[in-house]
Amino acid sequence: MKKIFILGASRLQIPAIKAAKKHGLYVYVLDYDDMAVGIPYADQFLCISTIDKQAVYEAALQYKPDYIITSTSDMPVRTVSWVNEKLGKKTDISYEGSICATNKAAMRRCLKEHGVPIPEFQVALSLEEFKLAVLKMENRLIVKPADNAASRGVIFLDKSENPNLEDIYLFCHTYSREGEILIEEFMTGPEVSVESYTVDGETTIITITDKIVTELPFFVELGHTEPSRLDEDKKMK
Repeated sequence: MKKIFILGASRLQIPAIKAAKKHGLYVYVLDYDDMAVGIPYADQFLCISTIDKQAVYEAALQYKPDYIITSTSDMPVRTVSWVNEKLGKKTDISYEGSICATNKAAMRRCLKEHGVPIPEFQVALSLEEFKLAVLKMENRLIVKPADNAASRGVIFLDKSENPNLEDIYLFCHTYSREGEILIEEFMTGPEVSVESYTVDGETTIITITDKIVTELPFFVELGHTEPSRLDEDKKMK
C-alpha cells in the first residue's frame, strides 16, 4: 500500500485526507495540534509542526511516504517543496518558488524582476526602515507582514491623517514571523480572487470571484461571490 504525508489536520484538510483514503493510500497526518479535527479520518497521526522542515524530513526518512502534500494552507507549502527536494521526489513547486508563493516581499521582487505590473512597494526590517519607506511613498498605503496570510496584520495607512507610524509598525510586526514588513501603494477598484492551476507551463483559470472585505482600515475577507460581476473583456485581461 502506498503512503502519503498530509501536512495539516484541520477542518480544511479533511477533504484531502478523505480523498487520499478513497484512493487506497495509507494516510499520515502531521500537525502540531494533537486535538486537530482531521486526525480521526487518517490512519496515523504524527505530532509535528507543518512548518518544521527538518522534523518533517526526519519523519519522512523514518516512515518513507510515497507522497508528501499539503492542502489549503500557505506556509506548509515551503515544507512540502523542501522535503520533496531533499528526498529527490517530484515536486509541483520548487523550494525557491514556494518562498515567492508564501512571502509577499519575495513575490513582489520576483514580479518586478520579470516586468509584471504591480503596485509600488518598499520592504522594511526595522522601525527606522519602515519610517523611511513611508516617507518615500504616496499618502495612501497598505502595510502588511510579508509572511502571513488571511489578512492578519494588514492595515491601511493615510499619511495625510498624521498616523502614529510606530503603532502601525508594531501592530503589523506582531503578525510577522521573520520581521519583514511590506509597504504598498494603495490601489482602488473592485477586488477579485483568481483561482487557477498550471501544468507543464500552461495555466488554466478555474474561476474569478468577487471578494467581500471589511471596511478600512482592515481588509479581512468576509466572503466571496462567484461568478464575478466583472465585464467579460476585463476577465480576459
